[in-house]
Amino acid sequence: MPKTTDGICTFGYRVSKMPIHETRPADFKQFWDEAKAKLEKIPVDAKEGEMTSFNKDQINQYNIEHAGLPPDYDPKGHVCEEVESCKVDFAGPDGGRVYVWLAKPKGKGPFPVMLVLPGAGFAARPRPLEHARHGYLALEVQVHGQEVDLPVYPKIPGYYSDFQFEPASAYYFYNIHLRVLQAVRYLASRPDADMTRLAAAGGSQGGRLSWIIAGLEPRVRAIVPCIAHSSNVPYLKWAEACNGKVPRDGKSTPRPLSDGMTVTSAPPMDDTPETRCLAYYDPMNFAPDIHCPVMMNAGLIDPVSPPSHVWATYNRLGTTNKAIVALPGLGHDWSAEFDRRAWVWLKKVLAEPPTHTGKQ
Repeated sequence: MPKTTDGICTFGYRVSKMPIHETRPADFKQFWDEAKAKLEKIPVDAKEGEMTSFNKDQINQYNIEHAGLPPDYDPKGHVCEEVESCKVDFAGPDGGRVYVWLAKPKGKGPFPVMLVLPGAGFAARPRPLEHARHGYLALEVQVHGQEVDLPVYPKIPGYYSDFQFEPASAYYFYNIHLRVLQAVRYLASRPDADMTRLAAAGGSQGGRLSWIIAGLEPRVRAIVPCIAHSSNVPYLKWAEACNGKVPRDGKSTPRPLSDGMTVTSAPPMDDTPETRCLAYYDPMNFAPDIHCPVMMNAGLIDPVSPPSHVWATYNRLGTTNKAIVALPGLGHDWSAEFDRRAWVWLKKVLAEPPTHTGKQ
């Protein structure tokens, strides 16, 4: 008998013809326009800490100790070898503060801008020193409204548990999205930030937020969403049910086990408070409003952000200036080679005239 190996595998799939269930609510744009209008009434009120300088060796050491990066994985992409960084906080959407690390090349600028968005979880965020030595004024955002450098964080209800789905504005990610929008407003207040060259990037949850900020904020000129999470909710729920997971509400009927290869129509979406709410947050539903260049990736053995979810958003992007890199053998992880290519791509697209007018 042939020997079998348990685990996950890569297989062929016609992703460009993937059936997609339309879930974007009729008032989707109104919902987020009203949220942005509320945020506009809140002064940014930024408070900036003291700058600390870092040379090449110090950046390399910081990458190892705090950023989960090799000491120097892209030496050809360096624009400068000395950067400076400080803590910043500004007013948040919920009466609290938003805490970030700022890092930039030494000098007055103006510099191209990079919004660095975090993966899931509660943890201290690293200074974006690598982004700064690639020439960017970079902002690493702690999206939970917590301090940016505390080593241990309490979990916040609504993120991992105690979900609230009604009304949709009570969902935990509502304020996360507004904190990211407020970060863009802060950047726009800085004279050394060239907002005509604003990019956003991140992995997992950060990839998801890159999509969303580009859909909400037309000043974003380019995005690099990596192994992006939580797109195409109907497919996600269907795939979970096919693999025996009981829905959170305990009411929906689990579907028969399936390998998915016989699917010829979009999986249905159960009509529950959860699915109705998540339709306002599904990155797939922001995609038609994204008109800037996009370079993204998908790990073909990624069990957290399955490629079928990532491709659904790619297929619906409003821009034609888009590329997706399939990474065979990559799970939910970082790719140094993809990052090196993304740095080159960003430099090129941010040097070109905008492909859209900035109006949506």
